[in-house]
Amino acid sequence: MLTIRTQAVEFLKIILPDSGYYIAVVMNGGRHYQFVCDSVEQLERIISENDFCGATTYHACASFKDTKGVWDQRAQRLRKRSHANVHCIACLFADLDCGEGKAYADANEAYRAVVAFCDRYSLPLPIFVWSGYGLHIYWPLDRSYTLAEWEPIARGFKTFLTTNGLKIDPARTADASSILRTPGTHNRKHGRSVPVTVSDFSDIQRLTAGDLQRFWKIVPPRARTYGNRTGVALQSRLAQNIVGQKCYPPTRIERILQECGHLQRFGESGNLPEPRWHAGIGVVVRTVNGREHVHRLSKNDYPGYSHEETEERIERALEMSLRVGDVSEVAERHGLAAFVACRAPERQ
Repeated sequence: MLTIRTQAVEFLKIILPDSGYYIAVVMNGGRHYQFVCDSVEQLERIISENDFCGATTYHACASFKDTKGVWDQRAQRLRKRSHANVHCIACLFADLDCGEGKAYADANEAYRAVVAFCDRYSLPLPIFVWSGYGLHIYWPLDRSYTLAEWEPIARGFKTFLTTNGLKIDPARTADASSILRTPGTHNRKHGRSVPVTVSDFSDIQRLTAGDLQRFWKIVPPRARTYGNRTGVALQSRLAQNIVGQKCYPPTRIERILQECGHLQRFGESGNLPEPRWHAGIGVVVRTVNGREHVHRLSKNDYPGYSHEETEERIERALEMSLRVGDVSEVAERHGLAAFVACRAPERQ
């Protein structure tokens, strides 16, 4: 039987790539630290030692290129755990929230749902990590993937899970820079110290490209169009998210640029403070050909433009239901007096 620390090392070796640098995240006393590690053994040692001292610890789910990080022009600092710095990823993962008011009453209910889901779709069982109050699941891949390779796979897999009824946290599964709790550590929320434990992974099956293609075929055709922002029915559904319960026809960006002071500034320059850039993306991406417009506007007059970072922000924006009240709240928080959402449908 493996010791707890040996088990943690073996777990990390299975889910992480075998090249690049690894990152441990430590939160203690309201402060946030990131430690770059040369090996999985060093990663586990930093995580376990800080957990022993009472800190909250996590591992990043990818490996990274540069120990110093990549310069973020918007934040005006180096960022180690960023998409631009991702070296590669070797697993697919998901987070299932559990507890009162959550998708599942407890981790046991979530576990049963995952097992039933895997049985229904002939999906290999994942590695289960009981995070203290929720459930994390990992499917190791048969090789390491670059970020450009992994992101479409992760988005497709997320669609496969969610459209077929598994209630995962949608923001986590396609985010390569995610951090999750490591087996052998403790979850100290709610004044308790709950161990983070892991299922047996001695005979875990790695997913192949053939497996991923087979799962993608199960995704309903309408859901497959979501990532490409195509189809009038889809655009109408997104328009509904912007303006409220009534569903309007697809809206073109030209109309919104005319009537929204904030988006007029986005249209003039992508060199905006980060909160304003995020807010603009949330509206623009929901217009006709919105993804293309977001990239076009973001790179305009902004030398620090990154396709990968912009794609990350787009995906986060699409996971959120943006309504008029949300827009008003963003406007008030960031002093955007002219930031209003266009309620009017496109008129020919």
